Amino acid sequence: MRWMQEASCRGQSTSLFFSNEDEKPADRKIREAKAKAICATCPVVPQCLQAGEGEEGIWGGMTEAERSGKRRKSPLSRPIVEQYANESNPWVVIEASGNAAIWQRESTESWHGVEWAVILRQEIIYTSFNLDATYAKYGSVIFS
Repeated sequence: MRWMQEASCRGQSTSLFFSNEDEKPADRKIREAKAKAICATCPVVPQCLQAGEGEEGIWGGMTEAERSGKRRKSPLSRPIVEQYANESNPWVVIEASGNAAIWQRESTESWHGVEWAVILRQEIIYTSFNLDATYAKYGSVIFS
């Protein structure tokens, strides 16, 4: 499959995209959010989604439940998008759960070119250029 050569996940551990039987729900959410952040930058999402039909794990930035349409998007995702996603502040939601969401946007202030934020009740409560720290904060917010 030639498209896999162009995938943003190439070289990443497959354990990021597939759960194991001992995984706790909080760990699953954080792992899935990390995987989806990689997928958000991927040029071959349509091919990946097609390849993932009927498969377990994250394919094309979506879980099995999301690909089958069984899981609905958070009702707060849309208002948050409308409030923050505009030309002067181009945040993109990569995960939403209840009142919280994790966002990413391109940044010229960091060597890796990406900034992340945690939104709670439509307010930015945390921003960072460190992906792991952002997911840790997001996890503490949604499971507190």
